[in-house]
Amino acid sequence: RKAALKMRDIVRSTLGLRGVTFVYVGRLWHGKGLTFLLEAFHKLQMSSDKSVSLLLIGDGLEENKLRKICREKEIKNVIFAGFIQKLELPTLYAVSDVFVFPTLGDPYGLAVDEAMACSLPVISSSSAGEIRKRVEDGLNGYIVPPGNSEALFEKMKHLTYHSNLRLVMGSRSYNKVKGHTPERWAEDFEQAV
Repeated sequence: RKAALKMRDIVRSTLGLRGVTFVYVGRLWHGKGLTFLLEAFHKLQMSSDKSVSLLLIGDGLEENKLRKICREKEIKNVIFAGFIQKLELPTLYAVSDVFVFPTLGDPYGLAVDEAMACSLPVISSSSAGEIRKRVEDGLNGYIVPPGNSEALFEKMKHLTYHSNLRLVMGSRSYNKVKGHTPERWAEDFEQAV
C-alpha cells in the first residue's frame, strides 16, 4: 500500500494534479456535456477554499474549444491528458478521487464501469443508458440532470468536502461492479434474449 501511495503521489505530481481530482474519460465532443463540466468545475474553484483539479482523458473535435474556454475564463488546474491506452487507464483512475460523466446522451458509458472497478464514486448525468442500475444516487455516487452545470457543481462541491464519503462511495462502486466481466455480460444478454 505504501508503494502504491508513493506511486500515486509521483503520478499526480507529474501531471500537476492538486487537491481533490475529478476525472472524465471519453471523447472530447459536445455530446459529452463537457462545457457544463467546465462551468461546474470553474464555479467549484471560485467558491471553494480547497484545491481541486480536473483531469480530462481522451481526445476529440472539441479539445481546442475546451482549451479556449479554460483560457478565456481562466479556469485553472484542468489537465488535458489526451488519448490514453486502455492498460494505462487504471493508473489515472487511481490518482483521481471522483469520476464525472456529464453526457448529454449515451447508450451505455463503459468508462463508468471502469471507474467503479477502480473504487471511484461516480457523478453521472441521467442520460447514460441505464445508469440508475449502476449508480445508486447517494450510495455510490450521484445522478444529475443532463446539461445542468448547477446540479453538477453541487454534487462536486459536496464530494470535495467529504473525503470519507468519497471513500465509502468508492468502495460501494467497487462492490457493485466486481465480478462484472464481458463474459458475464454476454451470458446475461443471452439469457435475456
